[in-house]
Amino acid sequence: MAVVAPSVDQAEAPVYAFRKNAREEVRASLSTYRGYRLADLRVFVEDEAGNSIPTRKGLAVRVEDLPALRDAVDALLAAA
Repeated sequence: MAVVAPSVDQAEAPVYAFRKNAREEVRASLSTYRGYRLADLRVFVEDEAGNSIPTRKGLAVRVEDLPALRDAVDALLAAA
């Protein structure tokens, strides 16, 4: 079953980005979808024309769930 990234009503500029590898970049941004404020972590790639395009790889969570996501990242860092 293919997972499709939801369409976004309104997206904002990335607040953070880092290279995942030579071809991919992970971007963190805020958006609004059906009235909900979301934090979006999405993988972007460049097409042949050099334009950055989002992939289906990523995670979108409600802004109010960011503390739980931070706790999960902290747990991963502690276990690494």
